[in-house]
Amino acid sequence: CHLVAYCSQECQREHWINNHQTMCKIFSGKKYIGVQKHETKSCEHCNGSTDFLLKEKGCTFIPPCIHETTQCYLLNQYWLHFGYHKGVVCNCTLEEKTRQIKQAIYPMQAPFSLGELSGEYQGWIDQYLALLSTYIMAIERKYEKEISMLDIIGNITEIAMFIAGSRASYWYLCTNEKVRAMSEVLFTQRMLTKTTDTRFVNNSVNHLYIVDKAFKCFPEKNVWWETFLHHFASFYRRLRRTRYLLMNTESIPKHKKKEHFYFEDLYEDSIMNLSRPVETLLPVVVSHGALDPGFFIDLPQGQKCHICGVEIGGKKAQLQLQMPEDKNIWNVDDSETIEEKMLIRDPRLPIIFEEEYKRGFVVTCGVNPNCNAKAHEFQLEIHKQFAKANLRFLIQTQKCEGCLTFSCETHRCSGCKRIRYCSQKCLVDNWKVHQSYCKQLSENKNVEVGTIGCRKLEGENRKVQYDWCVDWLGKCDTIIKLCFLNWQVQGTGIEKLLPKETKKRKKKQKEEEKPLSDANTDEVGANKDKQDTETAAEAEEEEESVNVKVIRCSSIKPTDIAAKLRGLFENDGYNVSVFSLCGKGKDSTITPLNPGEKCKHHTCCKDKNDEESEDNSSEEEERIEEHENLQKVRKIVEQHRKNTMFKKSFEIRHVKNQTGLNEKICDVVDPQPKNGNLIDQHIVCKLKYEDKQVSLKQTNLVDIHATIDNLYGTSCANGHVYIKSSTKLSNTFVNKMLKKVAEWAVGKSYTRPDQLHRISVLKKYLTGDNTQIVCKDFPEYEGLDHNEWGGEDQELFSACLAAVRPGCIGDNLVHFNRFNQLTCECDDERLLKRFREFVVTGMCHSCQAYYIEHPDLDNPQCFGSIFVKCSRVRSLDGLQLSTA
Repeated sequence: CHLVAYCSQECQREHWINNHQTMCKIFSGKKYIGVQKHETKSCEHCNGSTDFLLKEKGCTFIPPCIHETTQCYLLNQYWLHFGYHKGVVCNCTLEEKTRQIKQAIYPMQAPFSLGELSGEYQGWIDQYLALLSTYIMAIERKYEKEISMLDIIGNITEIAMFIAGSRASYWYLCTNEKVRAMSEVLFTQRMLTKTTDTRFVNNSVNHLYIVDKAFKCFPEKNVWWETFLHHFASFYRRLRRTRYLLMNTESIPKHKKKEHFYFEDLYEDSIMNLSRPVETLLPVVVSHGALDPGFFIDLPQGQKCHICGVEIGGKKAQLQLQMPEDKNIWNVDDSETIEEKMLIRDPRLPIIFEEEYKRGFVVTCGVNPNCNAKAHEFQLEIHKQFAKANLRFLIQTQKCEGCLTFSCETHRCSGCKRIRYCSQKCLVDNWKVHQSYCKQLSENKNVEVGTIGCRKLEGENRKVQYDWCVDWLGKCDTIIKLCFLNWQVQGTGIEKLLPKETKKRKKKQKEEEKPLSDANTDEVGANKDKQDTETAAEAEEEEESVNVKVIRCSSIKPTDIAAKLRGLFENDGYNVSVFSLCGKGKDSTITPLNPGEKCKHHTCCKDKNDEESEDNSSEEEERIEEHENLQKVRKIVEQHRKNTMFKKSFEIRHVKNQTGLNEKICDVVDPQPKNGNLIDQHIVCKLKYEDKQVSLKQTNLVDIHATIDNLYGTSCANGHVYIKSSTKLSNTFVNKMLKKVAEWAVGKSYTRPDQLHRISVLKKYLTGDNTQIVCKDFPEYEGLDHNEWGGEDQELFSACLAAVRPGCIGDNLVHFNRFNQLTCECDDERLLKRFREFVVTGMCHSCQAYYIEHPDLDNPQCFGSIFVKCSRVRSLDGLQLSTA
């Protein structure tokens, strides 16, 4: 490509393996990547064929297309990072340079195209910067006369150039990246350093401050400018969370989970925040054509000021744009009020301080300066806790050379004993690079601090590791940097922030965590037998005619209770008729009852002598119950086939043996099961516009043109608008969520075979034994006629659900890292609910959004509705025939 330069062959080889072998073909034009240049003829916005993103609701103003201007400046700044047209090396004339910049014509091919044209952004940072560029250039066009009168056109242009230049820097990092998470962290460090050191310290050259001061000359606020500032501040707040992308919390050992529980909460909350889609909070038209900001937040009823306790529920609240210590927008003198330092735009509204990570918002009434000052002090204390939690985790980790994440459990390369890896996979993936200099490193006798195990760091080495951690965290978050600087001034160092555990304390902790020894177990068992003997003696005194023994069980698990009962029946000296389970938790008891006495509680078991004398009434009841359950299944299947499928049109998908049928339209002409088999999924369909009938499974049918893309911009069941997210969930976050869901599912004690099957699939997925999961996957069942069923009721229910499941509107696979693709403002638990819903129904994120979260209210008998309704019930016993 003749574009990238290297200082040595080792660097070239490493970069070639990790990245450049793909990029080189793109730069040189050997691999074409699609749409590159903005063309007026093909641009939908220029032709007016589509509504523009920033069209005001109810307003006739549509900003002109800015894609061409953005592309020209962005590509120019991008190629400057490679030295093209830079310095004395370039021999091009000024006219030739100007022509290339304006026409965006270069001898190299850019590896990325504008997301505004292609629809594919390079992550949330690229999309956010594109949104900021659109806002600032729309302001320039919309308020052209006002800007000219205020003489701030140069400042507006500088802001637009700063945003486009930052976007070019991010593209450059993505071009040379090994891991996307590292690119986002490096970009964050560059942005925060640039903000702190150069751009926004002096307000005399701060273009944001100058433009804001100029717009204040008008009696009414410029809502578009206020919206831009809100997004700009939100962008910086989000950047400060990117460091968590390089933290591997899965590597925390079990015995240290308690120590890092707070950090794990911070990590999970930050990953959720970074996974959210980029919000476009447009101004909303109110009465008389006035614009109302769309970024205000409605406070819930009952909300009170955290300081003075004043009722502020139901009001609109504003977010603080910056912390007084973190001047990422513009500088404010120390003599100003706390509200001016935080850039509070409306002094009449309540103020929401930054989120307190899973504990909700810190909200003040906004009108009392004392409340704001105290809330700010509380906010600083929260960030000090963040700093300590981050430091405590980071200093106990080493960086994996493969995935570049910081892990608690790493292993050195056995050859050089210098490079560390968090897993065997990372070692294998990085071996091609490491192999070339492994021997060279092994000959170096100087041991670097980063290669020493964190538990072995002592004295000066521990201090060096501490200084590195403080410096790295400070680059990722300016507030944390300020906390460490304050601690340094106060003389608070590593000894006070991270005191080392003494041997005595470790020994005590081990004794507390140590399991009971054999001697202790025998002692406890002897005491327990003594208590049981005393209890039995008391019972014999009270009731001499009946030999009674009360069993107390600390666990109410069926296995534990069965073990207690088994030991009792082995002794023929007891004459027991019925046992009753009473109480809850630790107070639960199993008490024997006299013969013939009716038990108010659930019967656990009966005497073996009474089993032979039981009448046939219970068997008849079971047969009646079975018959009723079969009636339910038959009614469910018949209603599904008759009301939601017969004479309806569907689109064919996911057919493997006859791929030519896919995407064709068909009509269901015969939905009846073959040979009376209720759970047979095959139905007879007639191809539309063709005189041909085919036998298809119901899982090969979906609503015509049903895709997740159709839901963007629509509303969920609660009336909130669906938003698309272009970012994907990290593998670390997905694995952590799946482990939580697996534990949750086990705690729910699911007994339905299909749910147990999916729990097993999840465990295999986590161990790497299974890499692909089919949407709505069910076990295979034998035939079921109208009169008999050889299995249990739960198997019958599972087979019933399998017989009424609809087809997948996605690619028929479950992609856990795309579970955030479609989100709304319902609640923050939406993502967790989708992971749990996989255990319940096996649906992918596309099917969950289409069949469950976005129900067809106009058509209650739509395809898939019966499957969703029946899956909400745990068993057939809880399903009423009237609602089947």
